Amino acid sequence: MKPLKTILKFLTPDSCVGCGLEGRSICADCSELLSFPDQCYRCKKPSLGGLTCSKCAKKTAVSALWVVSGYSGLAKDLVVYMKYHPSASTASEIGDLMATRLPFLEKDQTIIAHIPTTASRRRERGFDQASVMTKQISKISGIRSAPILRRLTKSHQVGSGKKARLEHMHEGFRTKNTHLFAGKTVVLVDDVLTTGATLESSARTIKQAGAKKVVAVVFARAE
Repeated sequence: MKPLKTILKFLTPDSCVGCGLEGRSICADCSELLSFPDQCYRCKKPSLGGLTCSKCAKKTAVSALWVVSGYSGLAKDLVVYMKYHPSASTASEIGDLMATRLPFLEKDQTIIAHIPTTASRRRERGFDQASVMTKQISKISGIRSAPILRRLTKSHQVGSGKKARLEHMHEGFRTKNTHLFAGKTVVLVDDVLTTGATLESSARTIKQAGAKKVVAVVFARAE
């Protein structure tokens, strides 16, 4: 028998986390309120087009980062709703918003891939939200998506500091389907960027496996 919250999900339409308008988890008007300045992924200084600055480029595998919003207000409410009231449709809507942040990319030289969540989170929610977002971004942009990462770490990092996360995520991923991204640009997709440890670990793994460049798009970034 399905849990009550799952049954209610089918009986009650999504309503906007901002204004309560029924139909979507965030309406068009409220989504216009989401914004985030282009900045260097690592030092967070202003950067044209979200490119990693020349100084930081020597210390990271992430060449650029595009963000929809800071992790607060509407954006945080939307992520919390998606995670604790499991909804693939909400993840798809977030993917719509993330697709608008992508600059022009050569389709035949680019692959979009998600950073996989842990197996326990996937079982708990019934889906991997980043995978859903990735498929939606791919659909809108016309850029091929493919699963190219396998997560090795099993535990979650909620509440961990940056040092603990970096140590925890050391060699936390392995690549697969390397023939799909060798010599190409890989766009990594995740919902929230906090310390950057997960993104850094996955980007380094992909770069070492033969990607020409690794960039990323996230829905929200914690300040």
